[in-house]
Amino acid sequence: MPTGANEPPIPAWLTLAPGDDPLGGCGAAEAASDTPMAPTAVYEQVATRLRQRIRLGLLPGGERLPPERLLAEQLGVSRVTLRDALGILQGEGLIERRRGAGGGAVIVGRHTSPVEARAELCRQTATFDRILELRLVIEPGAARLASERRTEDDLRRLELSIEGMQCAVRLGRDGVGEFHRADSIFHLTIAAASRNPYLYEAVEKARSRLFTPMAAIEKQELQQDSVAEHRAVLEAIADGDGDRAASDMEHHLREARRALHRLATPEAAAG
Repeated sequence: MPTGANEPPIPAWLTLAPGDDPLGGCGAAEAASDTPMAPTAVYEQVATRLRQRIRLGLLPGGERLPPERLLAEQLGVSRVTLRDALGILQGEGLIERRRGAGGGAVIVGRHTSPVEARAELCRQTATFDRILELRLVIEPGAARLASERRTEDDLRRLELSIEGMQCAVRLGRDGVGEFHRADSIFHLTIAAASRNPYLYEAVEKARSRLFTPMAAIEKQELQQDSVAEHRAVLEAIADGDGDRAASDMEHHLREARRALHRLATPEAAAG
């Protein structure tokens, strides 16, 4: 069905249909497709997918979701199911409903201060460390597989995400949200390039649990070192060097783990 002139396009990353997944057709829905869900749970599945995209920074604060009719069609669910899913997200404070022109479902922006985010890190250091430990186990393997299975489109998407990180670094503190988004796209693209939907699902879930720490990253942490680490991973994947891709990804994640540990110290949390 064509999109109306005044209706925003449906962001490609919202789709639940594997064939339409912008990250190589390896979305979590594909992983779940061989395990049928009860009809009453479909709205929870939709809510989970949207929630993950908000936490990954793919749906930024202030962005208006497409009209119900279009979004329900794209997701392959009924409008009643979609409303139930949006109701969950509204109850969690992730979206709000607005009336009138420019209304609809709007993503609520997160305004967590660095001090608040660092305090959260101190409270959940063990949880975040386990998530990063999981990423250290699975993402080097994803990079290795991506070096064997990536397409030119994958490489182009990775290059664009690094360019987004570079722009975010230049913006300093104002670029934290854009850095988060570009970083998510980079890692999810690698997971998708593995062409393993279960691996993609694991990476997506792990990253979506780390959205709070991103609010703690200030200008000094958005340095070219991080961009250079991503660049090294991309070059190894482009060269088809699986060992190097895995090693460079492991190095990058260990550096990220050290950075989060520094941010979680009592001195950092105190501001």
